[in-house]
Amino acid sequence: MKHSETLGIAVSKKLKERGWTLRQASIRTHVSHNTIGDMAQGIIPGRGMVIQWAEGLNESVNEWLILAGYDPIPTELCLPAGTPPEVREEIMRLLKKSNA
Repeated sequence: MKHSETLGIAVSKKLKERGWTLRQASIRTHVSHNTIGDMAQGIIPGRGMVIQWAEGLNESVNEWLILAGYDPIPTELCLPAGTPPEVREEIMRLLKKSNA
């Protein structure tokens, strides 16, 4: 398993900022409480989980990917405002699957 002290600190800080337990964070981000606990200890999950975590927080996916040691999503793949939700969901599903 890969580790990142930076990721662990950032996840722990985010939980504290929001006043969330692992289970509360899990409900809001749709990432399992076990995975969030691992992340808070610096264990790096798959790229798809990092994306899901960031989206659940409504924060920058690329910032969280970088914290976890992954390459950011190239700007040319970022979706413009007004992209239909079903298109966005399919693209994100494929991105998550490509590096799960």
